[in-house]
Amino acid sequence: MPPILSLRRALSLTVTGLVLGTVLVAAPAGPLVQQAAAASYATPSGLTASKSSHAVGLRWKAVPGAKAYRVQFSTRSSMSSYKTMDVVGNHFDWLYLDPDPKKGAARLKASTNYYFRVKAISLGQATLSRYSKTLKVKTASSSSLAELAPVDLKATVRSSTSTYLSWSARGPGVRFQVRFSTSANLSGA
Repeated sequence: MPPILSLRRALSLTVTGLVLGTVLVAAPAGPLVQQAAAASYATPSGLTASKSSHAVGLRWKAVPGAKAYRVQFSTRSSMSSYKTMDVVGNHFDWLYLDPDPKKGAARLKASTNYYFRVKAISLGQATLSRYSKTLKVKTASSSSLAELAPVDLKATVRSSTSTYLSWSARGPGVRFQVRFSTSANLSGA
């Protein structure tokens, strides 16, 4: 009897070969799908968070060779009830209680504990590593900033009289106020 691999749906697949720790899997009458063996990837580490009253920004050390990650979120420290989001890259901003946009979920609540962990996955969503240690994050109070600070601020000088600024926003419908000055302490801004 051929081996059966369980993916997100119950689907029987036949193992057709093994190449340097990578299992090649073919669905009946379908294309080859490559899945890397979990044992060959390190567990993500260095999980840290920045927070506001309604969002948590997560970052972790990239796992060599991993292209994607599964972030797990819970309101319980046991992680017994959770939501997941698959992301490319080693960062993610968690804004809603349920990441599925079709559900119209509420934003994270102020002054509330949330729990996160992350594991490496393939672009085909196959598990490549174990989950990291769980990180407990308490969102800021409602009197503090509602959104995460922008990241990746870049200034590009175009001429002696103009400079372009760019950054990555981290929240829905956020507006920005830019202050500028010729003084390092922003006097006169």
